Amino acid sequence: MKSMRAQDANVHFVGVGGPKMRAEGMECLREAETLSVVGLIEVLKNFSFFKKALQDLSEEVLKRQVEAFIPIDFPDFNLRLCEKVKKHGVKVVYYVCPQVWAWRRSRVHQIARVVDVLLTIFPFEAKYFKDKDLRVEFIGHPLCDEIERGNRPGDPERGRGVLGLMPGSRHSEIDNHLPLLTPFIKEFLTRYPEAEIHIPCAQTLSEADLWNHMPELKGLKGLIVYAPGKSEEVLESCDAALIASGTSTLQGVLSNRPLSLFYRLNPITYWIGTKVIDLPYVGLANLVAGRKVHREYLQGEMTVENLLGEAEALMWDEGERKRMLDDFAEIHEKLGGPGASDRAAKVVLEA
Repeated sequence: MKSMRAQDANVHFVGVGGPKMRAEGMECLREAETLSVVGLIEVLKNFSFFKKALQDLSEEVLKRQVEAFIPIDFPDFNLRLCEKVKKHGVKVVYYVCPQVWAWRRSRVHQIARVVDVLLTIFPFEAKYFKDKDLRVEFIGHPLCDEIERGNRPGDPERGRGVLGLMPGSRHSEIDNHLPLLTPFIKEFLTRYPEAEIHIPCAQTLSEADLWNHMPELKGLKGLIVYAPGKSEEVLESCDAALIASGTSTLQGVLSNRPLSLFYRLNPITYWIGTKVIDLPYVGLANLVAGRKVHREYLQGEMTVENLLGEAEALMWDEGERKRMLDDFAEIHEKLGGPGASDRAAKVVLEA
């Protein structure tokens, strides 16, 4: 957004946006947080809300006679919106390719039909569209613009150091994760009273949202909960991290912090996912590398004992830390390096 404004002072942005986009001056018709849920059950509960938002936004796009519609990720909603505006001649430049490489590969045909230009952030995505009449541009991952790869941290002294803990950015995620993370936090700080656990609050949540799930930990020595928007600060200061699956794992990689991933879903949603998703890994870093560079604790494997053992290895196993950080350097290069936002802006203006 900044990159595009620098090239064309007459650009005006309107649509759905999160805190960062609103801070840059976007006129938001809907807040992104209100549309952010994960899982089939959760979507069904909010179906009427999504249906009205889809209708309102498509009408607004046409009423304002926009020159370009730039949907970002969120394919189940945005591809429907593309269908509605494309038939009226609006140019569609889709930023962040829907994850056809993970599931519902048939969407390749739909994307080719309703999108003019597709901007991909992972190097392996273009091959899924090689037979389609669609311009596909790999621009690199935007996180490479935001995070300068951190220096390798020194190995912390046994029993000391800072463990970062990132439970997720959605209400459904902290609902699923914090009931299990609470006893983990208590046990870890009991075993290692000189260590600390730092939890950054996502911009889509409040500190109260986190404390409501773990009231018994208030005042616990060594536990620090940060205000919203401090994720990068925590990653810069911690020695290692346990992170809920998602973009934050790439933040950890680019910040050069040893990490592992965890995730839990509604059991029905998880069962359905195992039937429709065909991937060797869940973690984005593992998918980019093409091998497991960090461990993944999913559903039943996400236990207090497993997380305790993993946290200890990440913090104090010197050999494991070095191996992981060497792998992270390779991933950083594969993600395209800095300049993704500038490249995206250039393609949009050309289109």
